[in-house]
Amino acid sequence: MSEPAPRATPNTLPRPDGELQALQRAWQAPRGWRLLASVNNVHVGLFYIATALLFLLLAGVLALLMRVQLAAPDNAFLSAHAYNQIFTMHGTVMMFLFAVPVVEAVSVYLLPGMLGARDLPFPRLSAYAFWAYAFGGTAFFATLLFDAAPDGGWFMYPPLTSKTHSPGLGADFWLLGIGFIEISAIAGAIELVVGILRTRAPGMSLGRMPVYAWTMLVVGGMIIFGFPPIIAATLLLEIERAFHWPFFIAAQGGDPLALGSESFLAHDSALLGGGFSFLGDLGSTLCRLYAQRCCCVPCLCGECWQRGGGLGLHLADLPGLGSRLQLPAQSRLQI
Repeated sequence: MSEPAPRATPNTLPRPDGELQALQRAWQAPRGWRLLASVNNVHVGLFYIATALLFLLLAGVLALLMRVQLAAPDNAFLSAHAYNQIFTMHGTVMMFLFAVPVVEAVSVYLLPGMLGARDLPFPRLSAYAFWAYAFGGTAFFATLLFDAAPDGGWFMYPPLTSKTHSPGLGADFWLLGIGFIEISAIAGAIELVVGILRTRAPGMSLGRMPVYAWTMLVVGGMIIFGFPPIIAATLLLEIERAFHWPFFIAAQGGDPLALGSESFLAHDSALLGGGFSFLGDLGSTLCRLYAQRCCCVPCLCGECWQRGGGLGLHLADLPGLGSRLQLPAQSRLQI
């Protein structure tokens, strides 16, 4: 029996000497401290995931401190000021330093392999997103060690976080740190959206993509749409605190509910989208009757619902929503 003929290569000319070794040297992982400068999606994704899990662990420690304080009545384990700081830091770390970043971290690690791409389209943008998140989150969490942490609640709604009710620097550190983290989230979302749309393998149309890639495309669109208003609102609050411009002071014509209205646009996008992406991909793979469109269509409907602000009604303040929106918001709270 004759052996099959070797597969012809696109270029029939002989390959240059040492080409394979040169490619292996170019794509091998850096060693030592140079690994920190790597822009490969695998290394950046692992850094991302490890940092997010570290912040999850730190947030769990803060939760344990709160439970110790609440374990017995009239407990003096934490002062009222320290408890408010830990409560604020716990919610902020869980939402902004774990929930949203870990979704992007897993996507940076998994998506190129699922799409048949060697890497994401802008490797340095992925590295920038991670390091902005790591430095911003570390600097923000370190304020707890110097008694400079915010104490106005993780949602930071005015007037509780105005200069009158939060005169220290804690709220300013919160606004600065969250600004870095939100910019990081937007940079990561742009990387994922462009990677999904432009770096798919030949023959992989949008209809043939895995459900996970479809869901992360929707989540990335939610983040790009919903996070800039949060950055703008936090910037306005910082300007109000620094220069006493009444953006959110009702007595001087401001709107104290505007910050909450902007912030709830993006809180749930990564939370629901990230969990739904894993469940949808597992379901479409393990259950052949579970069609891909049954998962992709709800994702698109969820994005429309998110863009309308309906998904975040349970985080909104009921006063000022109007009678037509108070009933859906109260229903979400009861559920």
